[in-house]
Amino acid sequence: MRMMSPDYSVHVVWVVCISCVWLPHVVPCPPQCNSCAGDTANCIQAGLRDIPKHFPEEVHVLDFTGNQITELNRQSFQVLPNVQSLRIPNNGISRIPADSFENIPHLTMIDLSSNSLATIEDGAFRGLQEMSIITLTNNHLQRLGQPFEGLASLSSVYLGFNQLTEIEEDDFQTNTMVRMLDLSNNRISQIHPMAFKNLKRLRYLILSNNALTHTVELQFSSTMLQLVDFTKSQLKKVPTGMPYSVADFRLGNNMITEIGDADFTGMRNLRLLMLENNMIQNISYRAFKPLVNLKEMWVSNNRLFFVPQGLPKNLETLYLDNNQIYEIQSHLFLNHTKLRQVSFEMNKIQRVYAQSFRGLQNVEQINLQFNEIAEIPAGTFSDLPALTTLQLSYNSLVSVDHGAFPPQLNSLSMSNIVSPTVRVTGQFVSSLSSINTLDFMNSPGLVSSMLSALVQSGARLNNVVTLNLQYNEIQSLPEALKATFGGVQNLLLDGNPFHCDRSLIWLKQWMLEGRVTFFNSDELECATPLQLRGRKIKELPNGYFVEVVPETSVDRPDQQLPKAVNTPVVQVSRLSLKGEIVTGSEGESSRRRGGNPGGQVSSNTDTQTVQRLQQGPATVPVGSGTNPTARTNTQKARKKGRKRKGKKNRKNKNRKNRKGKKKRRNRGKRHNQRAIRRRKCSAQTDGTIKCCRVLKNGTLRCRSKRPKQKPGSKVAPTNTSS
Repeated sequence: MRMMSPDYSVHVVWVVCISCVWLPHVVPCPPQCNSCAGDTANCIQAGLRDIPKHFPEEVHVLDFTGNQITELNRQSFQVLPNVQSLRIPNNGISRIPADSFENIPHLTMIDLSSNSLATIEDGAFRGLQEMSIITLTNNHLQRLGQPFEGLASLSSVYLGFNQLTEIEEDDFQTNTMVRMLDLSNNRISQIHPMAFKNLKRLRYLILSNNALTHTVELQFSSTMLQLVDFTKSQLKKVPTGMPYSVADFRLGNNMITEIGDADFTGMRNLRLLMLENNMIQNISYRAFKPLVNLKEMWVSNNRLFFVPQGLPKNLETLYLDNNQIYEIQSHLFLNHTKLRQVSFEMNKIQRVYAQSFRGLQNVEQINLQFNEIAEIPAGTFSDLPALTTLQLSYNSLVSVDHGAFPPQLNSLSMSNIVSPTVRVTGQFVSSLSSINTLDFMNSPGLVSSMLSALVQSGARLNNVVTLNLQYNEIQSLPEALKATFGGVQNLLLDGNPFHCDRSLIWLKQWMLEGRVTFFNSDELECATPLQLRGRKIKELPNGYFVEVVPETSVDRPDQQLPKAVNTPVVQVSRLSLKGEIVTGSEGESSRRRGGNPGGQVSSNTDTQTVQRLQQGPATVPVGSGTNPTARTNTQKARKKGRKRKGKKNRKNKNRKNRKGKKKRRNRGKRHNQRAIRRRKCSAQTDGTIKCCRVLKNGTLRCRSKRPKQKPGSKVAPTNTSS
């Protein structure tokens, strides 16, 4: 065996010793934390009460979210030169003394949100020259002081959801690099005019949800300010002094009553102005003159009676919903060629003129829902070459003139029109050549007139993809509808009381083709006749569809459904809906005479007919369509039904009256019985009965009466001597 030389052994020992000196000392992750993978020490919800010690040097992020740490000071942290981000939200920290983070000199972000912070001493963040973001939201701070003194790199400060009451002049005096300042959801009532003077790089100032009742003219040195948000701040006037660079100015949900001439002076770069949910009644004609670049304006939910004049010429979107506007004046938008969207929803507009929207060459959407418009005159929208969407639902329309709408219109909404009749012409319907979506839900009068005009004009609306006819009291539809809307994909017919006679077989066959959707939620069913109620039209055999009955129009004589080609339109009377048959005049006259000539209907015809209808899918007998007195008999039957109903109501009323009288009579009897029980009666020698009772004051009250004699009995003689 070869022996190693002494020199070789010494060399190996020296190598081992040098290796031990030069190898770095690896510090493990604190056992209280979850892990230290990557560059983050994960100590989330670890039940910690204090900050652990001895973190690995490669850790750059310390996360103590959701623990029980209640105190921070300069001894809380070891020297951590590599840590850049510190997160301690959702703990119980109530106070931060000065110099608490001096051992973490390279911090750039600190998150102390959702704690119980009530006090932050001046100089609490001293020495953090690289600090960029401080988050202190959802705490109990009432005053700031100067905790951010010396933080020259601070760019974002989040102080929302605290209890701050005032912003003083020197709160941000040394923080010239701040770009984002969030002071929302506090109790700020006063702001010093110079509070933001030194914030030369300020871009976003958020003061929403405060109590700024004493707002004065603010002064800014920033030429980069983009967003100023005063939403829900109890403002009574528009804050002034905004720099020209502001592009987004939000003043919604305040108590502003008027807009003056100088409220927006110098704001030539403004793009969005939000004034919704105020109490604005007056807007000066010159108020918007400085806003030469304004694109979008929200003035909804105010108290305006007129459309504001002097609107910016470059405006593209205008919302005037929920005001008190009652008309749209003519030639109001002549100089507003860039408007693309206008909304007047939920006003009190009664009239629109043929020149009301003249000049809106680029408008694409007009919303006039929830108003009181009765007429759409010719030319109202026809001169708008870019209009594609028009909303007229929830109005009181009675007429729509030919030439009111442009030919390129793509979507038309006229649902929930309450008028029983709406006058439309065939020219109006045929002008909708490019229409893609038609919404006529819950507008029976409009649908009846429109379908009649469609059939009469023979128009073809092949571009219609969606046609909404839900809840329109439709009993039948003309077969010409299929050819009129050749390209329809969604024909929504939910909530209509269909009468399943043979004139609807074509609709069933169309449904079986499977190319069109006919309902949104409820599959189409029969409402009448009685024996078919609830049966699905699509699954009903052809033999079950009853014969077509002649037109009687007892229920709705003013709204006639359009007649299909070569097929009588079904208009079932109230008697027919109950499964009864209206007999001819000869049978009626024979019953009046008491006779029953051969071939006439007997007095129990109705009962026999109902029994036959309940037995199976039999056809309904059809009365003579040429009988001149059929309508008279129907009217008599309806009158008889009204009399029967009135008689029934009178019976019910009399029954209630009798019941009430009986109750009152029984109440009186019970009272008399109780009174009798309280009396003490005794018979007298003269044949009378004396009854006495004690009153409340203690006196005795007596009454004598002679008992009634039974019929036929003799009256006892009185003692005259006594």
